[in-house]
Amino acid sequence: LVLESAEHAHKRGARIRARLLGAGTSVDGYAATAPHPEGAGAEKAMRAALRDAGIEASQVDYVNAHATGTPVGDIAEAAAIARVAPKVPVSSIKGAVGHTIAAAGAIEAAACIAAIEGGWMPGTVGLVEQDPHCLVEAITETVDDAPRIVLSNSFGFGGQNAALVFAHAEEERV
Repeated sequence: LVLESAEHAHKRGARIRARLLGAGTSVDGYAATAPHPEGAGAEKAMRAALRDAGIEASQVDYVNAHATGTPVGDIAEAAAIARVAPKVPVSSIKGAVGHTIAAAGAIEAAACIAAIEGGWMPGTVGLVEQDPHCLVEAITETVDDAPRIVLSNSFGFGGQNAALVFAHAEEERV
């Protein structure tokens, strides 16, 4: 991935695939290997990313969840997403690529950009039965619907949380 200013990209004639509108981080430090049970840190990172992007959650078309497949992690993240962006379609690519640990955020960012460019939202591979405690609209099959604004979550041990807001290359800031 190359992150550069639009001005620099235009000067070198680069093809702009998407725009990074905003980023948010937080550290909840709840436990070494478990998130805050209500997803407090995840929520804080997502809200910070939306604030940095200058948009409302209602403008988000798709959420790429970090979703490690652990009940405690997925329930906490789903609770946070449900508070921040209720009714927004959510999926995770972890079932397709596995958990790549430190590379997960970059791979998820690339998947979000591919979804924006390709006009689709990826399904969650391997999701057969959604936990009733995960209160989000989970996508199980790929959907042919073009998201213009995507929120991508990446979380790590020790309560490290990051969220990025990507938009279609032609999307204007609101």
